[in-house]
Amino acid sequence: MKSILLSFCLLFCTVLSATTTPFVSAGAEACRMKRMRYGGTQQQGTLNGARLTYNRLAPSCIYLGADYFKGKAQMSGHSGTQKPIASEITDSILEGRFGYVFPTQAERVSLFALFTGYGSFRETNDFNHPTPLPLTFTDTFSYIPVGFLAGINVTSFMNVGLNFKAMFMLDGESHIFDEELNSSETLLMNNEINIRIELPVTLSPSDTLFNLSFAVVPFLELRHFGGREGYPYDFLDTKFNLIGGRLALVSYF
Repeated sequence: MKSILLSFCLLFCTVLSATTTPFVSAGAEACRMKRMRYGGTQQQGTLNGARLTYNRLAPSCIYLGADYFKGKAQMSGHSGTQKPIASEITDSILEGRFGYVFPTQAERVSLFALFTGYGSFRETNDFNHPTPLPLTFTDTFSYIPVGFLAGINVTSFMNVGLNFKAMFMLDGESHIFDEELNSSETLLMNNEINIRIELPVTLSPSDTLFNLSFAVVPFLELRHFGGREGYPYDFLDTKFNLIGGRLALVSYF
């Protein structure tokens, strides 16, 4: 059901985008990630990956967008008992969006759009030496994004924006695999609200090859996987703070 909803959202974007000129951006994304788990466990590392973004933005028209992100991080830290731990985190995120782009009257305001949509999140945290237990956590959930995109023209070739998105979790689960015992358990999470804020700066020099623009996108993301009682174990409340940026090429077609 989740994949059907996401496929429908992406297909909806593709069909309606035929009426306007969309654009695609692709680039490298890096951020400092901090993981904090109830009980005192903490990890830190750098998440490196790539993000592909599609947007269809035209005044007084339906807004359509989609994102795909894939990244990895080598994490280190300590458990609640202060024992050293290490792991590799892999994130995969796919999202489709739709909304409306409002007409702008102010001379410098380039856009303001509200949106919602549907997304899918998957994160694998594979623990390794010197972690005492070789466990692999795979956290998955669907979510409903709600937010806005805004931008102002600073000069004729420079645009500065503010993008805000709240992600309402659905069906959060944590799948735990024990390599030594070759056994697995599935724990339910409490669904929480995750937040992402971006401050994109886009430079559009004239007469560039293939009509390319360049974007620098600092961002802050707050993730919260809610703790929940379960059997045979409770899922412990887990939070992530991510702060970083993205360098991207933007192509209009």
